[in-house]
Amino acid sequence: MSQTKICVLKLCTGEELIAEVIDNTRDGVKLKNPMIVRMMQTQQGFGIKLMPWIIVEPDATPEVTYDDIVTIIPATADTITAFMRETSSLELPPSTGGSILHS
Repeated sequence: MSQTKICVLKLCTGEELIAEVIDNTRDGVKLKNPMIVRMMQTQQGFGIKLMPWIIVEPDATPEVTYDDIVTIIPATADTITAFMRETSSLELPPSTGGSILHS
């Protein structure tokens, strides 16, 4: 794989992960910053919370075998933004609805 992609993976266990897919191997995909997706109730209804999938080794790049994956889909822009907020040390500005210029 020539380009890093942020994807959502649904595993056979029912877990949903969001991660950077950094390599496709013969047996599976290698992940960077895998985060588990948890549903949570908010004042506005339901939302998601991202938590590290591997807590004790956060810099690990685990390989998940194809046998353990039900599906892989590209992450949406909103999901990528949430993922970047959790995994980046940079402070991201709030969403501007597509416009970066304000008058």
